[in-house]
Amino acid sequence: MMGEMAASTLFRGMSSGTTHPVFSSMFQRIGRDESRHLQICMTILENEWPGLTEEVKGLITRQLRAGFVFLSMILWEPPEGFWELPPYFLPNHRVLMSHARDAGLGVLSYDEQAENWRVAMARVRKIVTRWGIAFPPSPSWTSTGVDVADDINPEDIIPVF
Repeated sequence: MMGEMAASTLFRGMSSGTTHPVFSSMFQRIGRDESRHLQICMTILENEWPGLTEEVKGLITRQLRAGFVFLSMILWEPPEGFWELPPYFLPNHRVLMSHARDAGLGVLSYDEQAENWRVAMARVRKIVTRWGIAFPPSPSWTSTGVDVADDINPEDIIPVF
Protein backbone atom coordinates (compact mmCIF):
# COMPACT_ATOMS: atom_id res chain seq x y z
CA MET A 1 0.00 0.00 0.00
CA MET A 2 2.82 2.43 0.83
CA GLY A 3 4.54 1.93 -2.50
CA GLU A 4 1.35 2.31 -4.49
CA MET A 5 0.40 5.44 -2.56
CA ALA A 6 3.73 7.14 -3.27
CA ALA A 7 4.21 5.76 -6.77
CA SER A 8 0.79 6.79 -8.07
CA THR A 9 1.46 10.46 -7.32
CA LEU A 10 5.15 10.25 -8.21
CA PHE A 11 4.47 8.97 -11.72
CA ARG A 12 1.73 11.52 -12.29
CA GLY A 13 4.19 14.25 -11.35
CA MET A 14 6.82 12.76 -13.63
CA SER A 15 4.25 12.62 -16.44
CA SER A 16 3.64 16.34 -16.21
CA GLY A 17 7.33 17.13 -15.71
CA THR A 18 8.82 15.29 -18.66
CA THR A 19 9.46 17.00 -21.98
CA HIS A 20 9.24 13.73 -23.92
CA PRO A 21 5.72 12.74 -25.08
CA VAL A 22 6.49 9.00 -24.93
CA PHE A 23 7.66 9.30 -21.32
CA SER A 24 4.65 11.43 -20.45
CA SER A 25 2.27 8.79 -21.77
CA MET A 26 4.24 5.99 -20.13
CA PHE A 27 4.38 7.71 -16.71
CA GLN A 28 0.67 8.54 -16.91
CA ARG A 29 -0.15 4.89 -17.53
CA ILE A 30 2.16 3.69 -14.75
CA GLY A 31 0.56 6.18 -12.35
CA ARG A 32 -2.90 4.93 -13.33
CA ASP A 33 -1.76 1.33 -12.84
CA GLU A 34 -0.35 2.15 -9.39
CA SER A 35 -3.66 3.83 -8.48
CA ARG A 36 -5.44 0.61 -9.43
CA HIS A 37 -3.05 -1.40 -7.26
CA LEU A 38 -3.84 0.96 -4.39
CA GLN A 39 -7.57 0.45 -4.90
CA ILE A 40 -7.06 -3.32 -4.79
CA CYS A 41 -5.13 -2.92 -1.53
CA MET A 42 -7.90 -0.75 -0.08
CA THR A 43 -10.55 -3.30 -1.02
CA ILE A 44 -8.58 -6.07 0.66
CA LEU A 45 -8.04 -3.92 3.77
CA GLU A 46 -11.74 -3.07 3.98
CA ASN A 47 -12.50 -6.79 4.06
CA GLU A 48 -9.62 -8.05 6.21
CA TRP A 49 -8.67 -5.37 8.74
CA PRO A 50 -11.82 -4.94 10.85
CA GLY A 51 -11.37 -6.96 14.04
CA LEU A 52 -7.57 -7.23 13.99
CA THR A 53 -5.96 -8.40 17.20
CA GLU A 54 -3.52 -6.13 19.05
CA GLU A 55 -0.72 -8.55 18.18
CA VAL A 56 -1.45 -8.25 14.45
CA LYS A 57 -1.76 -4.46 14.74
CA GLY A 58 1.72 -4.37 16.30
CA LEU A 59 3.09 -6.48 13.47
CA ILE A 60 1.55 -4.11 10.92
CA THR A 61 3.18 -1.14 12.68
CA ARG A 62 6.59 -2.84 12.42
CA GLN A 63 5.88 -3.69 8.78
CA LEU A 64 5.05 -0.04 8.10
CA ARG A 65 8.41 1.01 9.54
CA ALA A 66 10.26 -1.62 7.49
CA GLY A 67 8.31 -0.59 4.39
CA PHE A 68 9.21 3.04 4.97
CA VAL A 69 12.93 2.22 5.17
CA PHE A 70 12.82 0.02 2.09
CA LEU A 71 10.63 2.22 -0.09
CA SER A 72 12.46 5.43 0.83
CA MET A 73 15.46 4.08 -1.04
CA ILE A 74 13.35 3.53 -4.14
CA LEU A 75 10.85 6.38 -4.10
CA TRP A 76 12.87 9.15 -2.47
CA GLU A 77 16.19 8.85 -0.64
CA PRO A 78 17.58 6.28 1.78
CA PRO A 79 17.15 7.13 5.45
CA GLU A 80 20.31 7.30 7.54
CA GLY A 81 21.32 4.43 9.75
CA PHE A 82 19.93 1.49 7.82
CA TRP A 83 21.38 1.14 4.35
CA GLU A 84 25.10 0.47 4.25
CA LEU A 85 26.00 2.91 1.52
CA PRO A 86 29.36 4.51 0.82
CA PRO A 87 29.64 8.20 1.77
CA TYR A 88 29.69 9.26 -1.88
CA PHE A 89 26.41 7.51 -2.75
CA LEU A 90 23.93 10.27 -1.88
CA PRO A 91 25.82 13.18 -3.49
CA ASN A 92 26.31 11.12 -6.65
CA HIS A 93 22.68 10.00 -6.60
CA ARG A 94 21.55 13.62 -6.43
CA VAL A 95 23.83 14.60 -9.33
CA LEU A 96 22.46 11.77 -11.47
CA MET A 97 18.89 12.70 -10.60
CA SER A 98 19.65 16.29 -11.58
CA HIS A 99 21.06 15.16 -14.95
CA ALA A 100 17.95 13.03 -15.57
CA ARG A 101 15.73 16.01 -14.67
CA ASP A 102 17.74 18.34 -16.94
CA ALA A 103 17.41 15.79 -19.76
CA GLY A 104 13.63 16.15 -19.54
CA LEU A 105 12.90 12.73 -18.06
CA GLY A 106 10.37 14.12 -15.60
CA VAL A 107 12.38 13.42 -12.44
CA LEU A 108 10.97 15.49 -9.60
CA SER A 109 13.15 17.96 -7.73
CA TYR A 110 14.42 17.03 -4.27
CA ASP A 111 11.72 19.19 -2.66
CA GLU A 112 8.99 17.73 -4.89
CA GLN A 113 10.12 14.18 -4.07
CA ALA A 114 10.20 14.98 -0.36
CA GLU A 115 6.71 16.46 -0.50
CA ASN A 116 5.40 13.50 -2.51
CA TRP A 117 6.82 11.08 0.06
CA ARG A 118 5.54 13.15 3.02
CA VAL A 119 2.01 13.34 1.58
CA ALA A 120 2.00 9.64 0.70
CA MET A 121 3.04 8.67 4.24
CA ALA A 122 0.45 11.04 5.74
CA ARG A 123 -2.21 9.30 3.63
CA VAL A 124 -1.01 5.85 4.70
CA ARG A 125 -1.07 7.04 8.32
CA LYS A 126 -4.68 8.18 7.93
CA ILE A 127 -5.65 4.82 6.44
CA VAL A 128 -4.05 2.64 9.11
CA THR A 129 -5.12 4.74 12.10
CA ARG A 130 -8.70 4.24 10.94
CA TRP A 131 -8.34 0.65 12.14
CA GLY A 132 -6.51 1.54 15.34
CA ILE A 133 -3.06 0.68 13.99
CA ALA A 134 -0.24 2.82 15.36
CA PHE A 135 1.89 4.55 12.75
CA PRO A 136 5.64 4.60 13.39
CA PRO A 137 7.44 7.95 13.43
CA SER A 138 9.07 8.85 10.17
CA PRO A 139 12.69 9.93 10.41
CA SER A 140 12.58 12.07 7.26
CA TRP A 141 10.20 14.68 8.65
CA THR A 142 8.72 15.69 11.96
CA SER A 143 6.20 13.01 12.70
CA THR A 144 5.08 11.43 15.90
CA GLY A 145 4.09 7.85 16.29
CA VAL A 146 4.95 4.61 18.02
CA ASP A 147 8.70 4.09 17.89
CA VAL A 148 9.42 0.56 16.73
CA ALA A 149 12.85 1.14 15.20
CA ASP A 150 14.60 -0.90 17.91
CA ASP A 151 11.83 -3.49 17.93
CA ILE A 152 12.26 -4.62 14.32
CA ASN A 153 13.69 -8.09 13.98
CA PRO A 154 14.47 -9.09 10.38
CA GLU A 155 12.91 -12.51 11.01
CA ASP A 156 9.62 -10.82 11.91
CA ILE A 157 9.35 -8.86 8.68
CA ILE A 158 7.09 -10.37 6.07
CA PRO A 159 8.63 -9.92 2.61
CA VAL A 160 6.15 -8.39 0.22
CA PHE A 161 8.39 -7.66 -2.75
